[in-house]
Amino acid sequence: MTKIPRKIKRELEHKRLAKTSTAIAGLAAAASAGAGVAAATAAPTGMAALGVALKLSAPPLIVAAAPLVAGVAVAAGTTAGLIRFYSWYKERQEETLGEGSDDGPQHLLE
Repeated sequence: MTKIPRKIKRELEHKRLAKTSTAIAGLAAAASAGAGVAAATAAPTGMAALGVALKLSAPPLIVAAAPLVAGVAVAAGTTAGLIRFYSWYKERQEETLGEGSDDGPQHLLE
């Protein structure tokens, strides 16, 4: 197995991580939307809702789980945003280093 130069490895790590986290956040958001629709459909109404409000019966599992799914989606989206911002920052830093010298972004390794 050949070794990848450190410069290329560093560049690929943050870009690849940003793309992967964005895809995961999108999937989590879609799952959250689906869980929300299912919870709204399955939510008890009428006397059943009164029984759930008085803690005489339990709500359907999807109704209880929907806020958790939404929380995971928000956390994934926030994490993806932070990782993407870091990737953007690293790209800008590499561009700045590349413009100021004749030998390009070689200074990243020094």
